[in-house]
Amino acid sequence: MEILSDLDLVKNIKKKVNVNESLQKLIDRHSGIYLDIVNSFLKNCNNSSVKDDIINDKDFAIYNTALKFDETRGTKFSTFLGNEAKWMCLNANNKNKKFIELNDQSCDFDKIPRPLSRALTTLCCSEFKDLNISSVLS
Repeated sequence: MEILSDLDLVKNIKKKVNVNESLQKLIDRHSGIYLDIVNSFLKNCNNSSVKDDIINDKDFAIYNTALKFDETRGTKFSTFLGNEAKWMCLNANNKNKKFIELNDQSCDFDKIPRPLSRALTTLCCSEFKDLNISSVLS
């Protein structure tokens, strides 16, 4: 059995030749890199479902990365995959930061930055249930 390089496997996927075999070889070779990067960038993520979703989408992410890979740019596939995984994590983390969970223990409205407080339309805190939302947004 011939051992194909990452570049050959990516070309097979793009040409739709032996896609399943080529993809499985890339997954076997590069799952460790992908998981290491996800775990390092999301180690302090307060929402475990975000991390779990990114880990569960590993095969699909490697497939999409293979489709996007451009060998003329002079990078190795593993480096490109690592960068794609890093950006996935950073984007997911930033999207996750947009949502502030207010519970009964952390209802100090003064600690929320003013631009963010204007954007809030729903307050989940029982202390604020009688608060007029229009006075908060003004």
